[in-house]
Amino acid sequence: MADDKITTAPKQEEISIFHSGINSTDPQKRIEAIQKLAKHPRAEIAEVLASKCATEHEADPNVRIAAIEALGGMEEFVNLNPIRVALIGDSAKEVRISAAHALASIGTEECIPYLVTALDDPEKEVSIAATVALGELGNKDTISSLADFANKHGGDELLFNAARHAIERISDRQLQSIEGTVPTKVSQNQTQEKKRLQKT
Repeated sequence: MADDKITTAPKQEEISIFHSGINSTDPQKRIEAIQKLAKHPRAEIAEVLASKCATEHEADPNVRIAAIEALGGMEEFVNLNPIRVALIGDSAKEVRISAAHALASIGTEECIPYLVTALDDPEKEVSIAATVALGELGNKDTISSLADFANKHGGDELLFNAARHAIERISDRQLQSIEGTVPTKVSQNQTQEKKRLQKT
């Protein structure tokens, strides 16, 4: 199946058109320009999206969302800091949710501490997005943070179940990685964490 990303460098006149679109007064045209730029993942394009579109210097949250989604697909070039700032500080919860999804797409260990911080977001939807992302890319060190989060929100079925599911996903990955060997102390600790949650 052909990848819809175009990794070859676009012609300079195309870049000029895209940049012109980003500076348009019409938010929809800015979004369209971002989507075009996202098909040409390069360091300089990631920098343009991060500096001009992903922060609250851009007034329209839908444009910020488009930029963050684009950055999430440029893991080879992207600087995580603009996404981190959006995740923990953007005034629109939809942007913070998109930032959590983008970090999950990038999928590096450097993303994990930012997502752990986002567990305490005042909006439930953001906390759940961070929890789901941690389930996708968290490691054994993430489990205790998720367990604490689950215990803190034991009275909220959605939050509790999201955290428990994330722990199970991480634990399953850890167990698969040692399949066919004697269980290690790490896997035993993970099992104990799961049992502790089930008793809560």
